[in-house]
Amino acid sequence: LQVLCRKIDRDADVSSIVAERPQAKEIAKKCSCSPLFLEVVGGFIHQRKNEKKAYESVINFLQTGEHFSGTKTYSFDESRVLFSYDGLNRNAQEAFLDICSFFYNWELEEVAWIVGEEEFECLQEGALLKNKDGRISIHDLILSAGRNKCKDSRFTTASELSKALKKEELVSQIKGVWLRQNGSPFHISAEELDVMSTSLRVFSMGNLTIVEGKCQKQFDELRYFQVDRVPNLPMDISNLKHLSYIDYAFGKDMILSSSK
Repeated sequence: LQVLCRKIDRDADVSSIVAERPQAKEIAKKCSCSPLFLEVVGGFIHQRKNEKKAYESVINFLQTGEHFSGTKTYSFDESRVLFSYDGLNRNAQEAFLDICSFFYNWELEEVAWIVGEEEFECLQEGALLKNKDGRISIHDLILSAGRNKCKDSRFTTASELSKALKKEELVSQIKGVWLRQNGSPFHISAEELDVMSTSLRVFSMGNLTIVEGKCQKQFDELRYFQVDRVPNLPMDISNLKHLSYIDYAFGKDMILSSSK
């Protein structure tokens, strides 16, 4: 009960929370087997403007049990963690998936700058990530659930990305590409990147990445862009609308178009 109440309101006494919201005791009893889930549920209630409705949502969630049954994608315990994720706004959800895929164990301040400080704060309050000596720490279950959630939209290997690029319905939904250690040259066309222009948030091109052509579209969602010894920059800097981070220090032979 104390774990739950500390997340709901860190400044209030447990007794006062229970007195005002007797549902807290019921929630704590049903979730007592999982301290992690108590924190996640407490974080969910803490972030809701309508606290009464938040309690009702949690109670309904616990009574129906549909999220506890597990699915083909998520394990029994991972399904519980997604309850908090589902309560986030879209920007915070995307920030969470970016962190699980690419920025786990990075310095907090750097990641907050990349994904957005408001979204980052939301994730902390929701108990989806923590501060460990100035770096991001995520519980193994939460990390696994996040990575499973975005396995068809964020890629860290050329082989998996190649498979996705062969499926037209997936290309426009790709939100992250991080190719840092290619074993052999990997080719990606500017046309394919243009299709991703409305969804791509993270793009890191590693050694032996070959981009064919020049992008024509504006990248509306790109937050992080990094190149490593890539001979050409595939897009003009003016195409990068909401960029928080760009690093092309290693691309000494790269042609960088001037911003307009």
